[in-house]
Amino acid sequence: SQPQQSRSAAGTFPHQGAVELESEPFGLRKLVEDTVALLADQAERKGVGLAIFVDDGLCDGLRGDTGRLRQILLNLICNAVKFTNHGGVTIRVSEDVGAGGPPQVRFAISDTGIGIPDAALDQVFQRFVQADGSVSREFGGTGLGLAICRRLVELMGGEIGVESRVGSGSTFWFSVALAPAAHVEQPGAEDLAIDAGAVRLLLVEDTEANQELVSTILRSVGVEVDIVSNGAEAVEAVQVCAYDLVLMDVHMPVMGGVQATQIIRSLGGEFATLPIIALTANVLPAQVADYHRAGMNTHLAKPINPREMLAVIGRWAAADRAAEPAPQDLRA
Repeated sequence: SQPQQSRSAAGTFPHQGAVELESEPFGLRKLVEDTVALLADQAERKGVGLAIFVDDGLCDGLRGDTGRLRQILLNLICNAVKFTNHGGVTIRVSEDVGAGGPPQVRFAISDTGIGIPDAALDQVFQRFVQADGSVSREFGGTGLGLAICRRLVELMGGEIGVESRVGSGSTFWFSVALAPAAHVEQPGAEDLAIDAGAVRLLLVEDTEANQELVSTILRSVGVEVDIVSNGAEAVEAVQVCAYDLVLMDVHMPVMGGVQATQIIRSLGGEFATLPIIALTANVLPAQVADYHRAGMNTHLAKPINPREMLAVIGRWAAADRAAEPAPQDLRA
């Protein structure tokens, strides 16, 4: 098999120009989630899953140049989505404790795309030379974004690198030192709790990467998860098993989530009040109104925010078990 190769770059960038770095307090998790959300629609159209993992032990309140960090992340994630046609893109944030140096924050963006030949790795951050002209024509872009990423990371005194295997994908990573901030609110571990006991949930999602991400998060807190891949299968499943709630992707083959919800609601009885939560990257007000009209109770935006997802599921599952009406403030 093709060996995985890696390259990295560090040090000062000559002729920095007049670029100056800002330093402001920010929430690390929110910065990453908000940045990834900007590319959710593009990934959704390609059927590419987006997953975010931030180490729980990592300080969330930091100081740094949020604009430059966002620019680096956008370039790297956009590049990963562009070169991935199947599977997904994973963003992992962790602490990088270097030998003899201060702790740094490491951002790693992994894809399941086409990979980079070893011969091209040495030049990957120098106005990125793509593998060949056909790749460039098919996927578009000049690769200039990677050169920009290198310059910005080095302005911050950090390091950037890539590991890749042709045909299996790539991981672009960078590490920068970010000082703790005094007054950024950090989410508590209690946000991850699912209230009111065991929950049985039906996940309706056609993208394997999203199936794995969502089910892993839910099962880690004791939720029992069944998975189907389209709306037609969901209509059958809810009639066979008694679910506490349904997480329903909106855009799927065979039958989409909106049509499936309409059919489930038309069955009457307990199906009229079964909590159905939309999963979608399309969250414009008019689109959300369409979901509510179809009978969906609320929605979760892709890419999935684990804390938000667990909080919403906890609320709706508790309301369903208590035989309470659906919370009115979440309806259109």
